[in-house]
Amino acid sequence: MSRKIHDFGEIYDYLKDGKLRAKEAGSQVIVVKNADFSGERFGGTEWQYFDFVDCSFESNYTIMLKWLTDSTFTNCRFRGIFGLGQTTNVRFVHCKVEGESHIGFDWKSRNLVFENCEFTNSNSDPNHIGSVGSAGEIMFISCKTRNIAWGGEQEINAQKLYG
Repeated sequence: MSRKIHDFGEIYDYLKDGKLRAKEAGSQVIVVKNADFSGERFGGTEWQYFDFVDCSFESNYTIMLKWLTDSTFTNCRFRGIFGLGQTTNVRFVHCKVEGESHIGFDWKSRNLVFENCEFTNSNSDPNHIGSVGSAGEIMFISCKTRNIAWGGEQEINAQKLYG
């Protein structure tokens, strides 16, 4: 059963303030499990050394990061519009991106991997297709996609994509 992310106390504080997290926890990996990020606002901050497991991200423009590094998302669900900033060493494993969602990563992004993820949108109207893309590097491995565009401007590597 998931809990709202603002009920996570210190972890919530670290997600709101990347400098506080670096000062107090250093490079220790922090696990965030079964969190519901719906409607929570995280803007202009940095996320580093987080492992998100079984989390739900559902909102539009409320998560707009400066950068995201050294983190993983496992079995997470995304629905909405997200700007995850400059991204380095980040993996999405067994995640779902649903509907007309848009997830974007900035131009210096590198070592960004989606593995065994599903990108699904029941609406096939070209004006309502979702997207996952990076202005930097991005890799898709063994992912399923339907009515969601994916791409990378500097480098894209797609292996075993299924429609």
